[in-house]
Amino acid sequence: LACAEMRLVTLPQAVTTHGARCLDGSPAAYYLQEASRAQDATKWVLYFESGGWCYSPIDCAARSRTEHGSSALQPPTVNNTPYGIISDSRAANPDFYGWNHVSLVYCDGASFAGSAAQPLVVGNGTKLFFRGLANLRAIVDDLLANRGLDRATEVLLAGASAGGLSAFIHADRVAALLPASVKRYKVAPMSGVFLRHRTVLDKDVYEAQMKEVFRMHSTAAALPLSCLKAHATQQHRCLFAEDLMEHVD
Repeated sequence: LACAEMRLVTLPQAVTTHGARCLDGSPAAYYLQEASRAQDATKWVLYFESGGWCYSPIDCAARSRTEHGSSALQPPTVNNTPYGIISDSRAANPDFYGWNHVSLVYCDGASFAGSAAQPLVVGNGTKLFFRGLANLRAIVDDLLANRGLDRATEVLLAGASAGGLSAFIHADRVAALLPASVKRYKVAPMSGVFLRHRTVLDKDVYEAQMKEVFRMHSTAAALPLSCLKAHATQQHRCLFAEDLMEHVD
Protein backbone atom coordinates (compact mmCIF):
# COMPACT_ATOMS: atom_id res chain seq x y z
CA LEU A 1 0.00 0.00 0.00
CA ALA A 2 1.35 3.44 -0.89
CA CYS A 3 1.34 5.75 2.08
CA ALA A 4 2.19 9.39 2.59
CA GLU A 5 5.08 10.60 4.66
CA MET A 6 4.75 12.13 8.08
CA ARG A 7 7.23 14.90 8.78
CA LEU A 8 9.13 15.45 12.01
CA VAL A 9 8.41 18.57 14.06
CA THR A 10 10.85 19.27 16.90
CA LEU A 11 10.17 21.78 19.65
CA PRO A 12 13.48 23.28 20.82
CA GLN A 13 11.69 26.28 22.30
CA ALA A 14 9.74 23.97 24.61
CA VAL A 15 12.94 23.09 26.46
CA THR A 16 12.69 26.58 27.94
CA THR A 17 8.95 27.15 27.98
CA HIS A 18 7.87 23.72 29.22
CA GLY A 19 11.02 21.97 30.42
CA ALA A 20 10.25 19.36 27.75
CA ARG A 21 13.07 16.96 26.92
CA CYS A 22 13.72 13.43 25.80
CA LEU A 23 15.82 11.18 28.02
CA ASP A 24 19.04 12.52 26.48
CA GLY A 25 17.98 16.16 26.82
CA SER A 26 16.99 16.66 23.19
CA PRO A 27 13.69 18.48 22.48
CA ALA A 28 10.23 16.94 22.44
CA ALA A 29 8.97 16.10 18.97
CA TYR A 30 6.12 14.66 16.94
CA TYR A 31 5.36 13.48 13.42
CA LEU A 32 2.57 15.21 11.51
CA GLN A 33 0.51 14.45 8.44
CA GLU A 34 -2.16 17.02 7.63
CA ALA A 35 -5.66 15.94 6.66
CA SER A 36 -5.82 14.68 3.09
CA ARG A 37 -9.47 15.71 2.58
CA ALA A 38 -11.03 19.13 3.13
CA GLN A 39 -13.99 17.62 5.00
CA ASP A 40 -11.56 16.09 7.52
CA ALA A 41 -9.54 19.25 8.18
CA THR A 42 -10.89 19.60 11.73
CA LYS A 43 -10.59 15.92 12.62
CA TRP A 44 -7.53 14.58 14.45
CA VAL A 45 -5.95 11.31 15.53
CA LEU A 46 -3.34 11.81 18.26
CA TYR A 47 -1.31 8.62 18.57
CA PHE A 48 1.09 7.58 21.34
CA GLU A 49 3.93 5.48 19.99
CA SER A 50 4.85 2.11 21.48
CA GLY A 51 8.24 1.25 22.94
CA GLY A 52 8.13 -0.26 26.42
CA TRP A 53 9.67 1.45 29.45
CA CYS A 54 13.08 1.86 31.06
CA TYR A 55 13.32 0.56 34.60
CA SER A 56 16.76 1.57 35.93
CA PRO A 57 19.45 4.25 35.41
CA ILE A 58 21.51 1.82 33.33
CA ASP A 59 18.48 0.83 31.29
CA CYS A 60 17.45 4.45 30.71
CA ALA A 61 21.00 5.49 29.81
CA ALA A 62 21.10 2.81 27.14
CA ARG A 63 17.67 3.87 25.90
CA SER A 64 18.77 7.51 25.68
CA ARG A 65 21.17 6.49 22.90
CA THR A 66 18.35 5.11 20.75
CA GLU A 67 15.35 6.54 18.89
CA HIS A 68 13.27 5.73 21.98
CA GLY A 69 15.30 8.19 24.05
CA SER A 70 16.27 10.99 21.70
CA SER A 71 14.55 13.18 19.13
CA ALA A 72 17.97 13.80 17.57
CA LEU A 73 17.92 10.22 16.28
CA GLN A 74 14.53 10.52 14.57
CA PRO A 75 14.48 10.59 10.76
CA PRO A 76 13.06 13.79 9.24
CA THR A 77 10.20 11.86 7.65
CA VAL A 78 8.65 8.44 8.10
CA ASN A 79 6.36 6.51 5.83
CA ASN A 80 2.91 6.53 7.31
CA THR A 81 2.26 2.98 8.42
CA PRO A 82 0.13 1.10 5.86
CA TYR A 83 -1.97 -0.45 8.62
CA GLY A 84 -3.50 0.89 11.79
CA ILE A 85 -5.31 3.90 13.05
CA ILE A 86 -2.95 6.52 11.56
CA SER A 87 -2.70 4.95 8.15
CA ASP A 88 -3.74 7.15 5.23
CA SER A 89 -4.97 4.08 3.36
CA ARG A 90 -8.73 4.05 2.94
CA ALA A 91 -8.69 0.25 2.67
CA ALA A 92 -6.64 -0.24 5.84
CA ASN A 93 -8.15 2.60 7.87
CA PRO A 94 -11.60 3.42 6.47
CA ASP A 95 -12.79 5.56 9.39
CA PHE A 96 -9.77 7.81 9.96
CA TYR A 97 -7.59 7.69 6.83
CA GLY A 98 -8.25 11.29 5.80
CA TRP A 99 -7.83 12.90 9.22
CA ASN A 100 -4.91 14.88 10.57
CA HIS A 101 -2.49 12.30 11.99
CA VAL A 102 -0.05 13.05 14.81
CA SER A 103 2.40 10.47 16.12
CA LEU A 104 3.86 11.65 19.41
CA VAL A 105 7.55 10.74 19.53
CA TYR A 106 8.02 8.47 22.53
CA CYS A 107 11.41 9.36 23.97
CA ASP A 108 10.92 9.50 27.75
CA GLY A 109 10.64 5.84 28.77
CA ALA A 110 7.60 6.18 31.03
CA SER A 111 4.49 6.51 28.83
CA PHE A 112 4.74 10.33 28.80
CA ALA A 113 4.29 10.34 32.59
CA GLY A 114 7.70 11.35 33.96
CA SER A 115 7.92 14.63 35.83
CA ALA A 116 11.24 14.66 37.69
CA ALA A 117 12.34 18.23 38.33
CA GLN A 118 16.06 17.48 38.11
CA PRO A 119 17.96 15.22 35.73
CA LEU A 120 19.49 12.03 37.03
CA VAL A 121 23.27 11.88 36.58
CA VAL A 122 24.56 8.38 35.97
CA GLY A 123 28.08 7.13 36.62
CA ASN A 124 29.73 8.40 33.44
CA GLY A 125 28.26 11.89 33.82
CA THR A 126 25.35 11.31 31.47
CA LYS A 127 22.26 13.30 32.38
CA LEU A 128 18.89 11.61 32.05
CA PHE A 129 15.74 13.73 31.85
CA PHE A 130 12.40 12.27 32.94
CA ARG A 131 10.06 14.85 31.39
CA GLY A 132 7.39 12.88 29.55
CA LEU A 133 4.52 14.86 31.02
CA ALA A 134 6.10 18.13 29.89
CA ASN A 135 6.69 16.63 26.44
CA LEU A 136 3.00 15.82 26.09
CA ARG A 137 1.94 19.31 27.14
CA ALA A 138 4.46 20.93 24.80
CA ILE A 139 3.25 18.88 21.83
CA VAL A 140 -0.43 19.59 22.45
CA ASP A 141 0.27 23.29 23.00
CA ASP A 142 2.16 23.48 19.71
CA LEU A 143 -0.63 21.69 17.85
CA LEU A 144 -3.12 24.16 19.32
CA ALA A 145 -1.02 27.24 18.57
CA ASN A 146 0.44 26.37 15.19
CA ARG A 147 -1.22 23.39 13.50
CA GLY A 148 -4.96 23.95 13.72
CA LEU A 149 -5.90 21.73 16.65
CA ASP A 150 -7.55 24.83 18.14
CA ARG A 151 -10.27 24.42 15.49
CA ALA A 152 -10.76 20.69 16.00
CA THR A 153 -14.27 19.23 16.01
CA GLU A 154 -13.43 15.53 16.46
CA VAL A 155 -10.42 14.03 18.23
CA LEU A 156 -9.40 10.44 18.74
CA LEU A 157 -6.62 9.73 21.25
CA ALA A 158 -4.98 6.36 20.70
CA GLY A 159 -1.79 4.42 21.24
CA ALA A 160 -0.39 0.91 21.28
CA SER A 161 1.42 -1.07 23.97
CA ALA A 162 3.25 1.48 26.16
CA GLY A 163 1.36 4.02 24.07
CA GLY A 164 -1.88 2.26 24.94
CA LEU A 165 -1.06 2.79 28.60
CA SER A 166 -0.30 6.44 27.74
CA ALA A 167 -3.82 6.75 26.32
CA PHE A 168 -5.30 5.48 29.59
CA ILE A 169 -3.08 7.75 31.71
CA HIS A 170 -3.67 10.93 29.69
CA ALA A 171 -7.26 10.50 28.50
CA ASP A 172 -8.69 13.13 30.83
CA ARG A 173 -5.65 15.40 30.65
CA VAL A 174 -5.85 15.72 26.87
CA ALA A 175 -9.61 16.22 27.08
CA ALA A 176 -9.06 19.20 29.38
CA LEU A 177 -6.60 20.77 26.93
CA LEU A 178 -8.82 20.57 23.86
CA PRO A 179 -10.81 23.57 22.61
CA ALA A 180 -14.54 24.04 23.07
CA SER A 181 -14.99 23.43 19.35
CA VAL A 182 -14.46 19.69 19.93
CA LYS A 183 -17.85 17.98 19.81
CA ARG A 184 -16.65 14.40 19.87
CA TYR A 185 -13.65 13.04 21.78
CA LYS A 186 -12.85 9.36 22.19
CA VAL A 187 -9.94 7.34 23.53
CA ALA A 188 -8.85 4.01 22.04
CA PRO A 189 -6.01 2.32 23.94
CA MET A 190 -4.66 -0.68 22.03
CA SER A 191 -2.81 -3.47 23.85
CA GLY A 192 -2.49 -1.11 26.81
CA VAL A 193 -3.46 -3.46 29.65
CA PHE A 194 -0.51 -5.19 31.35
CA LEU A 195 -1.70 -7.33 34.25
CA ARG A 196 0.01 -7.43 37.63
CA HIS A 197 0.76 -11.16 37.48
CA ARG A 198 3.75 -13.04 38.79
CA THR A 199 5.80 -15.11 36.36
CA VAL A 200 5.49 -18.87 35.89
CA LEU A 201 8.46 -19.11 38.27
CA ASP A 202 6.41 -17.12 40.81
CA LYS A 203 8.70 -14.09 40.52
CA ASP A 204 7.38 -10.56 40.97
CA VAL A 205 9.25 -9.22 37.94
CA TYR A 206 6.95 -6.85 36.07
CA GLU A 207 5.31 -5.17 39.04
CA ALA A 208 8.73 -4.58 40.60
CA GLN A 209 9.90 -2.99 37.36
CA MET A 210 6.91 -0.68 37.13
CA LYS A 211 7.28 0.26 40.77
CA GLU A 212 10.76 1.51 39.87
CA VAL A 213 9.38 3.40 36.87
CA PHE A 214 6.91 5.10 39.22
CA ARG A 215 9.68 6.10 41.61
CA MET A 216 12.55 6.98 39.28
CA HIS A 217 10.50 8.88 36.68
CA SER A 218 8.36 10.66 39.33
CA THR A 219 5.14 9.70 37.58
CA ALA A 220 2.71 10.53 40.41
CA ALA A 221 2.03 14.00 38.98
CA ALA A 222 0.68 12.42 35.79
CA LEU A 223 -1.73 10.02 37.47
CA PRO A 224 -5.29 10.69 38.67
CA LEU A 225 -5.40 11.86 42.26
CA SER A 226 -8.37 9.61 42.96
CA CYS A 227 -6.32 6.59 41.90
CA LEU A 228 -3.34 7.63 44.02
CA LYS A 229 -5.66 8.00 47.01
CA ALA A 230 -7.34 4.67 46.37
CA HIS A 231 -3.95 2.94 46.34
CA ALA A 232 -2.25 5.13 48.91
CA THR A 233 0.22 2.47 50.05
CA GLN A 234 0.90 1.13 46.55
CA GLN A 235 0.59 4.13 44.30
CA HIS A 236 2.60 2.47 41.52
CA ARG A 237 -0.53 0.43 40.83
CA CYS A 238 -1.90 3.48 39.03
CA LEU A 239 0.56 2.69 36.24
CA PHE A 240 -1.46 -0.46 35.56
CA ALA A 241 -4.50 0.06 33.36
CA GLU A 242 -6.48 -2.57 35.27
CA ASP A 243 -6.29 -0.33 38.38
CA LEU A 244 -6.23 3.01 36.58
CA MET A 245 -9.20 2.70 34.22
CA GLU A 246 -11.92 3.10 36.86
CA HIS A 247 -10.46 6.54 37.59
CA VAL A 248 -10.64 7.72 33.96
CA ASP A 249 -13.71 9.85 33.24
